[in-house]
Amino acid sequence: SEKTYRLAGDYEPFFEDVDISHGGVRIRVPLWAVERGNIIIFDQESFNQITVTYDLDRKLNTGVINYSNVVGTKKILIIRLSNDSVDAHKISQTEDKLMNDFFWDSNNLKKVYWRCSRQKLEFIPATPNAVITIVPPSDVCGMKWREAGDYAIDELQNQFEYIDRSHTLIVMPNCVDFEGAAAWAESPGSKSWYRSLYASLPLVVSSLKTNDLTSKILTY
Repeated sequence: SEKTYRLAGDYEPFFEDVDISHGGVRIRVPLWAVERGNIIIFDQESFNQITVTYDLDRKLNTGVINYSNVVGTKKILIIRLSNDSVDAHKISQTEDKLMNDFFWDSNNLKKVYWRCSRQKLEFIPATPNAVITIVPPSDVCGMKWREAGDYAIDELQNQFEYIDRSHTLIVMPNCVDFEGAAAWAESPGSKSWYRSLYASLPLVVSSLKTNDLTSKILTY
């Protein structure tokens, strides 16, 4: 079974010394360091008892993506698939919050992937727009993540002028069917899909290739 854990406390120094770009990574955390709500607390005591091991077999046999091989500057467009007038079809993040969470705050996803790639992968905002909102169809709840994503891409082309980007990230309402995943990503490719619930969290992630060249993002 899969669970998503949030990190709290002074965790950045810990990951500065850990190569999570390997992909086959196991992080062992003592139970007492996990609080209610699946929050892992990093403090002076837990810091010394949280250990990391590298599973070479898992990396070789499952096709885990090695982020150290993903390099360069990527222009990121974030599509906010949301109807703010309908609670069930609304995502919790505003355009400003997504911009902040991905590019500007103290532990944004730009920094997370910069560290994961060992300083070889840099995310920058797409131009002229880095975050846009597209209203989903009325039957978005229960749609598969790929179907909802295809709708968003079609509407992007219909509603907007050209946006210079190398990767499109689509944040969707939580009622979209993600088939048990927090997010999906093409592998390799230029699109990823996130449930709103997980889109703003600084998660430690790895991606497993599947037969249709998409990756289910597992959270540790």
